[in-house]
Amino acid sequence: MPSPAYTAFLDSMKIGYEQWHDGTGYDLDALLQIDAEEREAIETVLVQHLNSPGDWRDVEALHALGTPRAAEAVSAARTHPLAEVRTHAARLAGNQGAREAAIISGLASDSGWSQALDLAEQCPTPAVKQALLDCARKGPSEARVNAAAMLLYLCGQAAEAFDWAQRPFFLRFASDDPAELHAAWGELRQRTGL
Repeated sequence: MPSPAYTAFLDSMKIGYEQWHDGTGYDLDALLQIDAEEREAIETVLVQHLNSPGDWRDVEALHALGTPRAAEAVSAARTHPLAEVRTHAARLAGNQGAREAAIISGLASDSGWSQALDLAEQCPTPAVKQALLDCARKGPSEARVNAAAMLLYLCGQAAEAFDWAQRPFFLRFASDDPAELHAAWGELRQRTGL
C-alpha cells in the first residue's frame, strides 16, 4: 500500500485550472517524505510525464529528487519542445550558455516569455539584452511592456525590474499604433544604447 506522502504527491500532479493559473507546483514537501523505493517509482512517473506532454513542474520535482537519473532528465529538458520547460531546466541545470539560449528562445515564444523574463534578470548578457529589445518590438503587447521595463533595468536606466515611475513610458509598448510603438522602441534603443 502506498504511503500517504506518495499518494499526496501523485494527487498534486493533477493540475486543474486554478493550479495552472496560479503557477502552483507539485507537492515537493510530500515528495521529500517518500521512501527510497517509492521515490524510484515517482522518478519514473516524472521522467515519463516530462517526455510527454511535459511541464515545468516535472523539472522542478526532478531537481528536488536530486538523483543522477533525475539530474540527467533535468539537463535533457533544456532542449524540450516547450519554452517554459526549457527555461526552468536551464535555470535549475545551472549551465550559463543553456540558460541564455533558453531565455532567448522563451522571449520569442508566445507561451514562455514570462518565465524567460524572470530569468533574464539573472543572466543580463548582451544577447539576452538584444532578445529583450526584440521582444519589446515584436512580442505580444504584455510581453513588449515587460521586456522594455526589464531592459531599462538591466541597462541601469531604471531603479527596479518594473520601475513604476517609468510606467507611462512602458505602457507605450502596449500600443496597437505602429507609429507609437516604433517611436517608443526608438527611444528605448536610445536610452539603453542598443
